[in-house]
Amino acid sequence: MSEDVDDNDNSAPSSDTSAAPQIQPQRSLAQAVYEVKDLIFEDTKTTLWQHALRLTAARRAPHVTVVVNRHRAAKAAEKAREASVAARRAASLNVDAPPAALDAQQLAQSHDSNASVTAATATSSPQTALPPTAVLRSVLGQTFRQLHFEPPAILRCSPGQRPFSVDYEGEGGTDAGGLFRDLLTHLCRELQSDAVPLFVATPNARGGVGSNQDCFVPSYAACAVPLNRALFAFVGKLFGLAVRGQHMLNLDLPPIVWRLLVGERPTLADLRGVDVHGAALLSAVEQASDDTSLNAAAPDARWCVRACDGSLIELRENGAKELLRSEEHTSELQSPGGS
Repeated sequence: MSEDVDDNDNSAPSSDTSAAPQIQPQRSLAQAVYEVKDLIFEDTKTTLWQHALRLTAARRAPHVTVVVNRHRAAKAAEKAREASVAARRAASLNVDAPPAALDAQQLAQSHDSNASVTAATATSSPQTALPPTAVLRSVLGQTFRQLHFEPPAILRCSPGQRPFSVDYEGEGGTDAGGLFRDLLTHLCRELQSDAVPLFVATPNARGGVGSNQDCFVPSYAACAVPLNRALFAFVGKLFGLAVRGQHMLNLDLPPIVWRLLVGERPTLADLRGVDVHGAALLSAVEQASDDTSLNAAAPDARWCVRACDGSLIELRENGAKELLRSEEHTSELQSPGGS
């Protein structure tokens, strides 16, 4: 038998919403997939990845030839080494290094007026003391000027293809693939040298301790110069080129860099992989239970850290002047990560 229902029941609905489902913020499909990435089989992820690369590959990209003058780059590299030595000497003597003048005319000639790169005066930091003209004369700089401002589609090559050919000015030779691979090797060699200020050796390498002593990390100080930020963007394009064309980029980057690139949070072990002393200090500070133990672990500790290139980073406003207190560091102190 069916239950009797009063059709004339006009009572208002209950106002109790405690059992109502809560509306969750809308997430994108990419976020949802990322959160469960560990549950997806590698073959499935690889198939989707390769399919996406095929769909976005350029169909008929225009042929581009990159002309590189390695003799000019060698002279610029020599000046870069001299500038680096001068900056380090000035830093050791606690005096300001002479500012690096910008040859505006040459920068303007490097590309047309649509170039959205503003070269700034270099600071006294060894990592940023290079004049912009010296950076632009490097092999990376010459390649950057010719490719960075072109439509990105020309670099979206298919596996095994080369998106451009290479001509070494004054050296002869026809690029059948060897010059292209040689250029990529040269670019990686410059990125891990004083020729360009984008990457620095890990603190472990400078101290001769720990792991990843052969690796390099992005320079925090270099990001203060607009030209360097544009060069970092171009390096990202080279990463994409290597992934799409299955080309080799011989860059020695530690795990913490790759973790940050894919949006994962670095761990203390990742930090220890590039800076043993910094990780030990951070661990000791986090374990301090009162001001006495905090001062024993890190005397005169303040709300600031040193990046891998030696730059001072304040973790809060005027952090370099504010002493760290035990009652607040446990909830607020963050790892310097991949600085």
